[in-house]
Amino acid sequence: EDADMVICDFYIHTKNKEIYISQKPSETSNNVLLDDIMNQRVHGGCWNKLIKASSYRGKLIRFPENMIIWEDQFYICNILLISPLKINHIAIPLYHYDI
Repeated sequence: EDADMVICDFYIHTKNKEIYISQKPSETSNNVLLDDIMNQRVHGGCWNKLIKASSYRGKLIRFPENMIIWEDQFYICNILLISPLKINHIAIPLYHYDI
């Protein structure tokens, strides 16, 4: 579908269970996805997203060097604020987060 960003679902694996986490945004617009991320309805990490390089290449978007937590969310939110993206969701858990 020529999306600029594709978000997938994921599993969280703990010692005793496996939890399926849906990441479908409320809508697939930058502003709504940004709101979903800021209100923790969609995970803000980079690890469950594929982003076309053209969406950020040449723009002054960088991971903050001194930030040791939430740096992924900071980066994703900056991309959403600067670049109008065509966003798609895949309802398949392509990432396994092992706790």
